[in-house]
Amino acid sequence: RPEVYCSVKASGSSEQEVLVCLATGFHPKRVQMEIRRDQTPLPDEQLNSSGIRPNADGSFQLMKSLEILPSERSHYQCVVKHQTLAEPLVVSW
Repeated sequence: RPEVYCSVKASGSSEQEVLVCLATGFHPKRVQMEIRRDQTPLPDEQLNSSGIRPNADGSFQLMKSLEILPSERSHYQCVVKHQTLAEPLVVSW
């Protein structure tokens, strides 16, 4: 089952920061990840995605990120859906 980690990185722009959501350790490969603002999923065009990548142990990982203003961080959540989860995993920044 996936483990989900949310982190914040500095952005190239001094006014913004980067929210990063990482899901890792899942198998099979198929997974859904959404970044939501105020409960509304953001379209993939607004996100940067690593694509699903293999881990050394045969499981998989997926990372998505988004640049935001630091004052807006509390509005965002990362939601991960996978067949090994009874219900979606929801993690806030």
